[in-house]
Amino acid sequence: MKDFYIDRYPVTNYQYQSFIKATGHREPILLNHPLWGQPMRPVVFVGWDDARTYAGWAGKSLPTQQ
Repeated sequence: MKDFYIDRYPVTNYQYQSFIKATGHREPILLNHPLWGQPMRPVVFVGWDDARTYAGWAGKSLPTQQ
């Protein structure tokens, strides 16, 4: 079995907004919601392709089943 690293904390809205500003990627639907869009809350309503694109931008990757 290969070793792997996984982030301890979820991606925040603040981190995801940095990605959007840098790449022009589309915003998740609740990013500007008064409750769910708070900067330090985890980003929500992000699809698989969005998460994969973010991970690549951040120099990371999503878990696989291997």
